[in-house]
Parts: sequence; C-alpha cells; structure tokens
Amino acid sequence: MNNFYNILYKIRGSIVKHSPEILTSLGITSMIASTVYAVKVTPKAKKKVDEFTSYNKMIYKKGNLNPDDFKPKYTELIGLVWKDYLPAALLSVSGASFIISANHINKKRNALLTAAYTLSESTLIKYKDRVMKDLGTDKAKEIDRKVREEIKLDKKDNINHKLNKVDEKEFIIIDSFSGLKMPKGTTLNKVESVLNSVNKIMNYDMYVCADEWYDRLGFKHIPKCAENVGWKLEDGLIEITQNPGLDEDGIPAMYVNFINLPKEDYYKFS
Repeated sequence: MNNFYNILYKIRGSIVKHSPEILTSLGITSMIASTVYAVKVTPKAKKKVDEFTSYNKMIYKKGNLNPDDFKPKYTELIGLVWKDYLPAALLSVSGASFIISANHINKKRNALLTAAYTLSESTLIKYKDRVMKDLGTDKAKEIDRKVREEIKLDKKDNINHKLNKVDEKEFIIIDSFSGLKMPKGTTLNKVESVLNSVNKIMNYDMYVCADEWYDRLGFKHIPKCAENVGWKLEDGLIEITQNPGLDEDGIPAMYVNFINLPKEDYYKFS
C-alpha cells in the first residue's frame, strides 16, 4: 500500500513540475481539434443554410415576390448552426485557457526565481562588504580565492592545463558580475589596462560608474546590472581576481571577479 501511495506522490510531483508543458500541449491539441471539428461540421452547417434559404425563396415565390430578394439575417443563420459549432468553440476556449494558464505558471515561477536571485545577490553583497570592513581587503581577497579553489578544486588542474595550451587572444574571458563573455580578442592585459584607467577616473572624480568598465572593454551594450551602480574612492580602489573555470558549454575560461562589487548611490559620500 505504501508503494502505491509513493507512486501516486511521484506522479503528482511530476505533473506539478511539468504543468506548464502539459498545459501548453493540451492547449495546442485543443486548438487543432477545434479546427478539425469546425472543418468537419461545415458541410452539415452549409446544408442547413442552403435548405433554409431554398425554403424561404419558395415562400417568396408563392407570395408573388422575387425569390432573389430574400436575404437571411445573421441572427437566423447563427440560430441554425450554433449547435453544430458549439463543440469547436468550447475546444477553442479551453485551448486558450490551457495556454494562458501555462503562461501564468511560468511567469509566477520566473518571478519567484527572480526574487530569490535578488535576495541571494543582496545577501552576498552585504556579506562581502562586511568581510572587507571587518577583515580588510587582503583577507577578503584571500577568502574569495580559497572559496573558489574549494568549489573548483577537482577541475582546476585540468582547466589550467587546457588554458595554457590556448593562445591568450583566443580563450574566453567572462565578466562574473554580468555573467557575459567579454568581446572577442579581449586579453588579460587589456582587462588590467581597463581596470587601471577606470581606477584613474575614480581617483580624479572620487567615484566612477560601472558602465565605464564595460564601455572601455568594448561591450556594444551596457549590461542592465551595471546601470546606476558604481564605486566611490572612499571604499578603496576597484580590485579584481582572475579565476579559471568552465563556461556554460564546458569550455575552459577565465572568470574576472570584482573583489568590491559596484553599489547604488556610489556618488553619495558619507
């Protein structure tokens, strides 16, 4: 008996998990069935309309009226055939409902994921700020390095070996903050050069917007996460780490990470 309930529980979980796909499939199937049914009943409906028209023309003729003057009203035609097309209409409405429901579930799940991601990102930023404030930049950098080493310890040697075989101009460099690959041809030397130039701007203006970083690296579009955030000099110069890893396709890549993440209100001073 327990096995039976376990099976039912697993089936229920699978249905809930894949409900958007199931609802979308039902919606498409209902739409197709609606079209097929409508095509199937059309000859029958047409026959009813033709018989109705012929009968009324005969009445006109008996009443010494011109049969060609008879024009059936739309309400009369609908009254004749609505029952024939009712199943097709119901299938069409149910199909639309299935697709709308699937879209609603997807939107709700995406909203929850976005909220969870935002909360996680906010927590991470606060944690990094606290570590830097309490332990200092050098210690924060060391902790960051150790954490990344633990996460990728089993892959690191293999990744480094592969990166060493690839020309620096050819391997992928990824900006961890935005998650985007840097423009083709970007080298680590260029990354360091851009870092120095952005820090130079901050030294002069006391703050710098994050879009300077992406603009100088050659990004065609400034990532949304970089809008309205930046660094201020009183928090220290911008520092980065370079960590080998794998991109989403499993290709060796170098990840560039900010030690001190950009913040909102970077232009305000305490």
